[in-house]
Amino acid sequence: MKKTVNTIIVFLCLAIIATMSSCSSEQITKEKILGKWHPVKATMYAPNGEVQELTEEDVEEIVSTNWTFLSDGTLILEWQGEDHTMSWYLEDNKLVLSTGMEYFIVKITSKMMILNAELNGYTVDLQFNKVE
Repeated sequence: MKKTVNTIIVFLCLAIIATMSSCSSEQITKEKILGKWHPVKATMYAPNGEVQELTEEDVEEIVSTNWTFLSDGTLILEWQGEDHTMSWYLEDNKLVLSTGMEYFIVKITSKMMILNAELNGYTVDLQFNKVE
């Protein structure tokens, strides 16, 4: 079980880290996502809907990253002292990465964003704060 959880955490961190719902009826615009975001909270749910406890190490891996969305469609993930670059685009209220990961934008304001993703039957909610 721990291997499965670790695999999911590592994949989400490397591939970039979002229940399939969307942000109200308002269309998400590229401008709302642009800038540097820092994950502050991660919640994982098992296929049966139960909250999966993450180890402190797993949480630390997630919150020790920064995601920078540039207007040219580039995403820079700062992780373990290195920058990992990929591309991104919006499709309705979904953030799609060149790694193949898709994140549903549950909520976004000028200071906070919640993404939701599914992987191997598990669901992960990630909350980000905007870095000023």
